Amino acid sequence: MTPAVQRARRAIIPFISTVTIIFVAVVVGALIAGYRPVVIQTGSMGQTAPPGSMIIAMPRAGEAVQVGDILVMMRPDLATITHRVIEVERADGSSFAITQGDANESPDATPYPLDTEQLVSRWVLKGWGHRLQTVFEPGIALGLVALATLAVAVGQLRRIWRDPSESDATRKAMQPRTRTQRRRRKMAVAALPLTIVMTVGVAWAMFQSSEVVASNDFSTSACFDAQLGSVQSGEAIHAVSGVVQIPITAVDPNNAFLMLSTRSSSNRPVGSTVRGILAGGGVRIELSRATNAGAPAPITVAWSVVEYSCGVSVQRGTVSGNGTNQIDVSIPLVDPSASFVLVNSEANPSDQDFDADDLYFGQLTSGTNLRISSAAPLDSGRTFSWQVVSFDDSADIAIENVSTTLAAGVTTGSIALSSPVDESSTFLLGAATSASSGPNIGERLIRTYLSSPTSIAVSRLIAGGPIDVHVQVVTLKEGSAVRHGIVFLGSGTPTVSVAITPVDTSRSTAISTMTIGGASASGST
Repeated sequence: MTPAVQRARRAIIPFISTVTIIFVAVVVGALIAGYRPVVIQTGSMGQTAPPGSMIIAMPRAGEAVQVGDILVMMRPDLATITHRVIEVERADGSSFAITQGDANESPDATPYPLDTEQLVSRWVLKGWGHRLQTVFEPGIALGLVALATLAVAVGQLRRIWRDPSESDATRKAMQPRTRTQRRRRKMAVAALPLTIVMTVGVAWAMFQSSEVVASNDFSTSACFDAQLGSVQSGEAIHAVSGVVQIPITAVDPNNAFLMLSTRSSSNRPVGSTVRGILAGGGVRIELSRATNAGAPAPITVAWSVVEYSCGVSVQRGTVSGNGTNQIDVSIPLVDPSASFVLVNSEANPSDQDFDADDLYFGQLTSGTNLRISSAAPLDSGRTFSWQVVSFDDSADIAIENVSTTLAAGVTTGSIALSSPVDESSTFLLGAATSASSGPNIGERLIRTYLSSPTSIAVSRLIAGGPIDVHVQVVTLKEGSAVRHGIVFLGSGTPTVSVAITPVDTSRSTAISTMTIGGASASGST
C-alpha cells in the first residue's frame, strides 16, 4: 500500500466516525425535541409535497399555528392528514384550523382542534421519503449493517496482522507522538462498528415509527368531531299482541339509536305502550307488546332512527325485571358526562292502570353501571330495552342529571341547573316515578320545559300524591340546533299543528321532553 493511500485511509476512517457520531446525536436530539418525519403517499398537497416526499415536522403550540402552515393532523385510531391551514377560527376559548390540500378543490369537511401542541411542517424533502423507507427496509438495513461491520472488521484485522516486513527496529524508532496517534486511530477504528450499528438502528427505528400518510383526504372514517349522518322517521300501527317489524334503510347499530313516540285511545298500559329495538344488525325496528286483551287496541308509533357518521357510539340491550325497585346492568366503560340513556318497555299483560310499576327512569350511576329505577317492584314479566348513547369527545356534548319531588298536593315546581345552558342546542329527556296508583292519571302526568337557561319548570294539572321527576339535560355542541315550545290540545282536539322554521327532515326529529312507558310522549292533563 502506497504512503498516499495509507494517509488517505488514516484520514477517512476518523472522519467517517466523527460524522456518524454527529449524525446520531442530531437524530436523537431531534426525536427528543419532538421533531417527526412524515412520509406522504398521495397527491393532495400537489407539488408542495408530492407522493414520496418526506416532511420533517416540528412541534408548535396550538395557538401559534397560522394560516399557511402545513399541519400534520394526528388523532389516536384515526388517519393522519397533512394539509395546509387556510383559516383559523376561535370560539368559546378554543381554536380550530380550517385545512385544505393544495391540490384539492375544497376545504376539508371538519375543522381540526388546536387546543394542544401541534406538528407543523418545517422542511419538505421531495423524493426522500420513499428512498429512505427503501434503505431502511429490514432486509436492506440489516445488509448494510453487515457490510459496514465486515468492512471495518477486515481493516482492523489488516492492522493487527500488519506486514511482517516492518522491522522491530523501525517500530521502536517511531516517535512517541506517532505511536500515540496510531493508538487513537486504532480506538476510532474499533469504535466504528458500534457507531455504525447505533446509527443504522436509530435511523431505522426513526423511519419505522414515522407516520405514513395513506390518504390526504378526509372521510367519514377519519373525522375529528361528532357528525350527524342522517335521521330516518316514520309511523307504524301496532294492533297485535307480539312483535311488529318495520324495515329501514340499513344503519350501523354501533352509531345509531332509536326514539319512539306513541298515541292511542286506550286507558290501559297494554293498549298504549310498546317496547322498541333496532334489530337485524340495523336493518329493521322491532316493536313488541304483551296484552291479555282479546282485540288489542291499536297503538300509533312514531319512530326515528338517528345515526351519527362519526364521534358517537351506542350500546344497547334488554333486561327483565327482578322483583325489586331497581335493576343494575353492567356496561363497558363510558363517560357519564358525555352519555345519555334511553329506556322503554312493554307493559305487564294484565296491567290496568298507569301507576307505580309503569313509571321508571334510567340513569348511569357510574361509567360502567346503568340503573333502571321505579317506586314499585319491577316484576319478571316486564322486559326493558335500553340504549346508552355516548359521545367520544366530551367537548361535543354536555349532560346534567337533575331531579326534584312534587310533594303531595303540589302541582308546580322547578329545578335549578348547576350552570346556564344554551337553549338553542339543549333538549330534555325526563321521566317520573310515583308510588301512587288508581285511574286518576292526571296526578302522574308531568310537564317539564326549560323556563330559562338556568331553570326547568315542572308542573301537573291534578294535585295528588308525591311524585319524583328525573331529567337528563342534554346540550349538543357539535352543531345541532334545538327548537322547543309548548302546545295546548283543547278538549276533543286530537291533533294540533305547530309552525316552525323550516328544517331538513332527513336530519331532524321531534321529541317530547317527558316519557311514559319509555316513549317520548307525555304532558300534563
